[in-house]
Amino acid sequence: MPAEALGRRIVSTAFVMVGPDGHLTVELRNGRVLILRNVVMRAKDYCGLPVPGGPDGPQYCGGYDDVVAARPGDLAVPVEPGLAASNPVKSEVLPSRRE
Repeated sequence: MPAEALGRRIVSTAFVMVGPDGHLTVELRNGRVLILRNVVMRAKDYCGLPVPGGPDGPQYCGGYDDVVAARPGDLAVPVEPGLAASNPVKSEVLPSRRE
């Protein structure tokens, strides 16, 4: 599969899974990792605002042939612990009725 088609497939797969934070992490062939928000996919490239960046910051546009990996979200967002970890159930030692 040509690099451009593979890159488009990688980005589109991650793009459809972008969550409420709107962030998409893209890894490039040169080892650079980009965290983008407000990403749009076009026929020959994809564009988004680098995070952290203001709404008026420069937009990044890259070609699909440079993409080696992509995933929704970003590394800077901490993983929230599961509900059980944040609300642990404490076991109580009840007196035995056989006493």
